[in-house]
Amino acid sequence: MEALSKTAPAQTRQTRQQFVNPEDYLSYELGKAVRELPPLYTRLLAGSLTALVFGAIGWAYFSIVDEVAVTQGELVPSTQVRPVRALEGGVIREIRVKEGDRVKKGDVLIAEDPKLSQSEIDRLQKKRRTGTARHCPSRR
Repeated sequence: MEALSKTAPAQTRQTRQQFVNPEDYLSYELGKAVRELPPLYTRLLAGSLTALVFGAIGWAYFSIVDEVAVTQGELVPSTQVRPVRALEGGVIREIRVKEGDRVKKGDVLIAEDPKLSQSEIDRLQKKRRTGTARHCPSRR
């Protein structure tokens, strides 16, 4: 046993001197490491773990997962609820946005039928002429 430990450094020096280029020594060491591979079951375990990791990464990249959670509860808004109401009655002629569209301030979302709005104007003008309209002192 002692003879092996004394000869090992000397043998290593001798082996290094045999090779002219450091690349040759590196390939010699690599070949030596390959010859001393671990037993078969260790290689199979390492290969299985590698296949599992790459399989999970591939599945995560290519799959489409719908996240669904079914539960009972109540939605509570974080700010004041503001209902959307029409200022005046009418018939909607066209809806210009779809669910999921991004809108900016000032965008036209719906178009009303102008005939009904005009009839409301005509009704109010008729009321004004006949004098049956109520006077609102706060507005002028």
